[in-house]
Amino acid sequence: MKQAILLFLFACSFSMQAQTGANPTFTQATDYNDYIISRQMRVGACMNRMIALLNDTAKTQADAENLRLELQSEVAQYRDQIKAMPAWNGSIEFRNAAFDLFQFYYDMFAVEYTKLIPIIYTTPYTEVEQKRVEEIFAAVSAKEKILDAKFLGSQEAFAKENGFVLTPADETD
Repeated sequence: MKQAILLFLFACSFSMQAQTGANPTFTQATDYNDYIISRQMRVGACMNRMIALLNDTAKTQADAENLRLELQSEVAQYRDQIKAMPAWNGSIEFRNAAFDLFQFYYDMFAVEYTKLIPIIYTTPYTEVEQKRVEEIFAAVSAKEKILDAKFLGSQEAFAKENGFVLTPADETD
């Protein structure tokens, strides 16, 4: 019985890997847009999880680092899914702008959070650490602002070229 359960779990795991590794196909431009936005929402959930942990005084630096690694891997999957998307009717601008944004999200977990975590857990946490955290966030925000603008512009152009209107749920902040 145990072997049957293990075989079943292996088959399920293999099936899930095959599904996530497959290149998606799209029949409508809105589906193409929604695919990107759904992954962007998942990245947002990852960021919220990281922020919640960093604000939880019961959590340790090791907890933060473990979650960072887990979320970095998850975000890498979303980035790679965007990269694997086909061009839409020969156009790659929207996909490429999305990929650049997802690469930025990945870099946040791989680079910026790697810098931030030890600073945040420094004891005692002084004005020096606070200033360093603020500098890192300012640099991240500046880069994100540029990438968000590029992404939103390409998303709006994509919607216009393909005859649909973005709703507030489709647009990014």
